[in-house]
Amino acid sequence: MAPRVVRMFFVCLMILSMAVFPYRFIRENDFDKFSNFLLRLILILGVIAIIRSVFNENYDMYAFGNKWATLFGNEMAALLFVPPLFTYLSTKPLSVFLLSKINYQYMFWGALCFLWHKYPLAHLVICLSVFFPYVKRQYKILIGFAVLQALLGASDKYDSVRIFYLLLLFGLTAYVLVYKIKKINIIRFFCITCLVLPFFLFIPILFKSNVYNQTFFEKIQTYIIDNTGKRDLAADTRSFLYREMALDLAKSESWVWGKGAYAHYYSEWFDEGRNGKHGRMGIEVVFLNFLMHGGIVYVFLYNLLLVYAIYKGLWKSNNKFIQCCAVVITGWFLCGFIGDLLGCRYYHMFFYILLGCCLSKRFLSMNDEQIVLLFKGNSII
Repeated sequence: MAPRVVRMFFVCLMILSMAVFPYRFIRENDFDKFSNFLLRLILILGVIAIIRSVFNENYDMYAFGNKWATLFGNEMAALLFVPPLFTYLSTKPLSVFLLSKINYQYMFWGALCFLWHKYPLAHLVICLSVFFPYVKRQYKILIGFAVLQALLGASDKYDSVRIFYLLLLFGLTAYVLVYKIKKINIIRFFCITCLVLPFFLFIPILFKSNVYNQTFFEKIQTYIIDNTGKRDLAADTRSFLYREMALDLAKSESWVWGKGAYAHYYSEWFDEGRNGKHGRMGIEVVFLNFLMHGGIVYVFLYNLLLVYAIYKGLWKSNNKFIQCCAVVITGWFLCGFIGDLLGCRYYHMFFYILLGCCLSKRFLSMNDEQIVLLFKGNSII
């Protein structure tokens, strides 16, 4: 985790970006009606969640310090609903060209900061494959350094972040499927499989509140421990999170609309024996976080937007860049049921701009030659 001063710096930058954001793109864009409907509804629900917290005067609102500083200064509160706004930047190809340039600078400084801060580029690896075929050698070296950071972070003996393995896997898979195998039916089959998996592996856990009713992952954990004795490899760190969230949402009657932008939940695992503890503001799973803050309604619309972007990218596009973006979005979707990709940071802005590319009529209609020219700066509309 980044030092507090670094996190506050990024929070200030995100607030500044909201102040200068070209809001006219919400009305003037080249997305179809359904894309605009979903995006606007998601943003409206985010605003409603923030307003609910603004007018909520329960004592719990002050459990983590000053209510207003936490609500608007913590990326797990109001800022959590900001990233989808950046989707609209994709309505201008210039934004994607500039993103590639800005990302080079970000990765350059991130490579230097590796000496002081652990793995600052690791979260980016899921998205970097979309740029790899179009950038120069120096850029590719930095991408390689980001891959190295992800590997180091995932295999860290003392503080491993295993989600980095999945991010790296999907980043590499996107590149191999789109630019090496080049079989659209195989790509579609892979993405459809990944989209279906959560309905069999993760969502059912919400309805298994009985700890004696083992989940799929707990069964795997038991099998590995019984046959290898390796507990670290087998550790299931997600089933109990799903159970705790389900119990908390049922107790607070917050399934449909969630608890608002400033929310927390009680965790028997983390809070046991801590008097005065009011729970946790964040949870290490994107799906559960959005479920807590926005309820089933927000979660449904958010994931529907991702699925629709994947559909547009794989069935309506004329270029490999958009197909690669669609596979990346698929990876983000699946990883959202497993690990922590939540917040309001640079890599969130990066991802939502790529998502917007899959919704943009202009990007969908471009061919591979036009994409190459775009990244060379010779074809910016």
